[in-house]
Amino acid sequence: MTTIFGMRYSDVNLAVLGADRQSTMINGVDTPQKYIGGRKLWISDDGTYAFGHSGIRGEDLIQLVNNMKTGKIDLADVIETGKFEQLRKLNIDRLGTKRLDPSKESGFLLINRDGTTTNLYTCWPFGDVEPRIWTEIGSGAERVQDYIKSLQILNEAKSYLGNDKPMAPDDVIRVVAEGVRYAQAKDIYSSGLDMVIMTPTQTFDCFPDLQDDFAKRITALQKKVKEKATK
Repeated sequence: MTTIFGMRYSDVNLAVLGADRQSTMINGVDTPQKYIGGRKLWISDDGTYAFGHSGIRGEDLIQLVNNMKTGKIDLADVIETGKFEQLRKLNIDRLGTKRLDPSKESGFLLINRDGTTTNLYTCWPFGDVEPRIWTEIGSGAERVQDYIKSLQILNEAKSYLGNDKPMAPDDVIRVVAEGVRYAQAKDIYSSGLDMVIMTPTQTFDCFPDLQDDFAKRITALQKKVKEKATK
């Protein structure tokens, strides 16, 4: 299951992208295979853009991502025109010449900062680019929608009781993390959490801080067994 969840909250001028870390890649015989640990979020080399991908990962996608990262694709122009022609071409090329194959389409969520504000966009497979307040893509999207609906109901109840309060930066980060985790709860093969956070002037890559701690657990277990075995 893939889940890319983005939220922009203007009151605190913060944009957040969250994702799981299970990827699907096309191998040499064009057979999709899943693996754990792949990253679905990237940051541009100048740090002003971050984007998350949903869909099959192949050489064509990796090349597109590299062009987005390095500035070979002008993301400012993509946002201004509302058209992502390179993404449109990738998907048209993938859909085949005999019949449509929607399982191979790719899409992105995109956040950016310009010194005064942050923004969030959905980049649709056929090239349209739309500004959003919150949005989601991937097979886990419906679960994120369910989570947001539940959150809205809870907030309405709090408002009715007079217990509501404005969202803080911590709340935005928590909502994105919980949304991704909620989507993962229905898929035992979905693992890990990745996140990029933007303020108008800074980009925070949270990937190193959100790694699964299997390595630490194994190291601790090895140490424990070694201590017992030498006694």
